[in-house]
Parts: sequence; structure tokens; C-alpha cells
Amino acid sequence: MEDTTKIKELAFQYFSGTISNADEITLFAYINQNVYNGNKFRAWEKEWITKPTVNEQTNKEWKSLERQLRIRRSISMPTVNIIRRKWKQMIAVAAIFIVLLGSSFSLWVKVSSNVPDNYFVCQAPYGNKTKILLPDGTSVWLNAGSTIKYSNKFNSKNRLVELNGEGYFEVSKHNGITFTVHTKGYNVVVKGTKFDVSAYPDDPYIMTSLLEGRVEINYKQTKMNILPGQAAMLDLKTKQLTRHETNVNQSKSWVENKIDFDDITVKDLSKKLSRQYAVNILLESEKVGAMKLCISLRNKETINEVMEGLKKIIPITVVHKGKDIYIK
Repeated sequence: MEDTTKIKELAFQYFSGTISNADEITLFAYINQNVYNGNKFRAWEKEWITKPTVNEQTNKEWKSLERQLRIRRSISMPTVNIIRRKWKQMIAVAAIFIVLLGSSFSLWVKVSSNVPDNYFVCQAPYGNKTKILLPDGTSVWLNAGSTIKYSNKFNSKNRLVELNGEGYFEVSKHNGITFTVHTKGYNVVVKGTKFDVSAYPDDPYIMTSLLEGRVEINYKQTKMNILPGQAAMLDLKTKQLTRHETNVNQSKSWVENKIDFDDITVKDLSKKLSRQYAVNILLESEKVGAMKLCISLRNKETINEVMEGLKKIIPITVVHKGKDIYIK
């Protein structure tokens, strides 16, 4: 059993920015053992905040973090990042639990001097995926090239996040309080469920697929409910919102490092592969882009292996130029 006094000392060292790498890992492991330990960590935050003295070097470090915090190393267990700001001579500390699934991950904190809210912006860069545990217990997987934003006031009563890209959500229930995902086209409102939302800025549609529970889509004056096994799609060109049956397991296959589609165009597949492998796939033929195919990749194939496989099932020529891949 962990020595609580020692762990508390490590927590205070973490808040002050003086903890060693080895002690930091020990602290993270303790926090993530159970909810009780996580709650103790938050209590220690509050105690540390009320301490009257903060050294000058620590203040300089926190000011630097306010401009941009970039995680420079990856470890195999969940990590906790603390961002601090000064307001009315008091220090506010917020914690976020992040599981790093990719080789790199960036977190920015945007601070406005005119608005008392801070916003956490979490990003999964191209070629990587990221899992996040929100303060209310909701788990979010971000697909490559996606961001999620939420306020430092996010809690059991304010459960609003903003998604740009694709995210798979497992939303925890909180006494009937709704959880809302805001996208560029519509809001997804739930109470406790599992669903996938795809809202990339360069896609012509927004898609929400439901695995468990119930979801309400709020689009302008329209409210649409979808059930497990269904998806809601907003065509951004025609502004039409439709509901249809779908293989929802395929919509979250990316979470398990798979690519699994029964009916997808080469154009749409190229976009997904470009994000997943951090490359730029260019189609030189609209005819090729309109072709549809069934594809299932489950063995963590490289992009070269994927291209070789495509050449065997459709008549294409592939040319590699660095990160650019031309399909003719």
C-alpha cells in the first residue's frame, strides 16, 4: 500500500514543478488506481492553492505554461496535467487525465484576460489517436486530426464540449444531466451512452452513429432521435438531415486500430487514410475517386501495404513522393 504522506509530498512537488520523472510516474500510478485516490489528489490541489507563498521561479514556469503547454514525452500510463493561472491574486488549478495512444500529443490552454473562463483544447495530430478522461468520468477517443474543447467550468452541471474532427464517446450518467457535443453543423445531446461523431472540416457531411443508449440531434429547429444501430447524417451542401440504419461497429473500428467498411468510395477512404497515416493522398482521377469498395484492415498494415492491397482490387497506379501519394 502506498505511503499517503509520501504521495502527498510528491503531489505538492508536482504542483510546484519540482518533481522528478520517476516520482511523477509513481504519482500518476497512484492517482489512477481508483476514484478515491483521484479525489484525494484534487483535495491536495485545493490545499496547495491556499498556501501563501509561491517562489518566483515557479511563477515564471506557470506563466510560460499559460502561453502554451506541450507534452514532450510519452509514458505508457495515464498522465495528469495541471494548468495554473492567476486571477484576483488567487491561483486556480484544473486537472485533466489523458491517456496517450499515439507517439505525440499536444494540449493548449487558451487564456483570455477579458473573460474569466479558461478553455482546454486537446488535439490528436495526424497519424495518432488520443484517449481523454473528462472530469465527469466520460471517456473520449479522438481520431487523427481531431480536437476537442471544453471550459474549465466543465462539471456535472455544465457538460458541453466542442468537437472538430472525429470522436468516440462513452458518456457517464449524472442524475439525468445532459451531455452535449457541439459540432459545426448540429448539437448531439445525450444523458449516458456510447456513440461516434465525425465532423471533420473538410468532409461534406457530419455523421453521428449510436452504439448504446439514445441520442438527440438538434439541428436548427429540428430534433431527431436515433436508436442503437442507427446514424444521423447532415449533408452540409443540401442542409438535409437524414437517419438510416448502419453497421455502427464499423464507425468505431478506428478506436481499435482497424479500418473496416462495407461500402466506401476511394475518395472517402483516401481522406481517412491520409489522416491515419499522416500522409497526403491525391486522386488524379474523379472516376477512381467515385469507385466503391469493401475493405477490412486489421493487422496494423503500413501505408505502403495498404496501397499495394488497393492496387490488387482496383485498376490504379500509385506514385509515392515523400508524404504525397498520387493515385491515378
